[in-house]
Amino acid sequence: MLTLYNGREEIEQPQNHLLCSLMQDMDATVQRCADKAYSIDALDEGRPKQRLWKSMVSQFMASGGETAGFQYARYGYAVEDMANVIMTNQYSNGMNGFTIKLQDYHNETIPDIVILGGGGKEVAWLDITSYTSRGHIFHKGGSQWRTREFVGELLYPPFDRTNLRASNESGIGVRAGVLAMARALEMRQHKVEDICYEMLGHILGIFSQRFPETKAEVAAVFEEVTGESFPLGEKHKIIKSSLKQYVSRRGSFLNSYGRVAREVLNRFYKDGSESKSASTNYFSAILNRTQKKQQRYETFVDDFFDVPDDFDHDPDFDPGLFF
Repeated sequence: MLTLYNGREEIEQPQNHLLCSLMQDMDATVQRCADKAYSIDALDEGRPKQRLWKSMVSQFMASGGETAGFQYARYGYAVEDMANVIMTNQYSNGMNGFTIKLQDYHNETIPDIVILGGGGKEVAWLDITSYTSRGHIFHKGGSQWRTREFVGELLYPPFDRTNLRASNESGIGVRAGVLAMARALEMRQHKVEDICYEMLGHILGIFSQRFPETKAEVAAVFEEVTGESFPLGEKHKIIKSSLKQYVSRRGSFLNSYGRVAREVLNRFYKDGSESKSASTNYFSAILNRTQKKQQRYETFVDDFFDVPDDFDHDPDFDPGLFF
């Protein structure tokens, strides 16, 4: 969907009909690419962004929806790249009297599409993005996004895992299988979140009794409670990301743990990077370990209380004798 922020009224004037037609043509291309990017066989492995997205989707489908760290942003990168390829060919000689530049660097920002009019004057900047990120251009670097005559976004629908398919011609059975995998992944993500909040509850409970004096102490308590060592170089990225997620989801209740989490972030993590994917993988490993432990326990119980088959046919057998 074409959404303009600068020039919304002017674009309807007769002198701008050709420009409006060009923008609508570009929007139609983006919408086609947004749908096409769901098809594995439509992705070009010779293009790095499309190759990364194809690899992730292939792993997702092969694993039955159990792939950790599924990165939706790669879908957006693939959509943009597919649109760039088409537009490069389609507008190589311009259209409606305008010339087009794609991914054109401007100091602190890189607009996806720059449209130039007579004399090479830039008349419009457009960005390709998901509808869920509407308006994000005004958080980008530089002030040009507010000063160009026409500024807008070509918005495609939010990513929907149930639309993934092996090809454009995939049958109902394939789509149903992908839907089941998407649901499995969603269920697993909920489980990872649950174990993350459970562990953080224990950790923040300890901090509420004795607030840590150093970042090293914060990390030591994390490892002691979770029983999981941090990957090399990811320790404080994971801690910062998980605490921010806790504050975002649970901190609104203004409970004591939420306040403790904010204090830890303010005291030790005002600076430094974070990694949501590393945090997800960390707590996913804890979930895997917990599930394996549960499976071993259930196997032990099944073996311990295993009843010989011939007891099932013994009319005098009394299960109560065993308990």
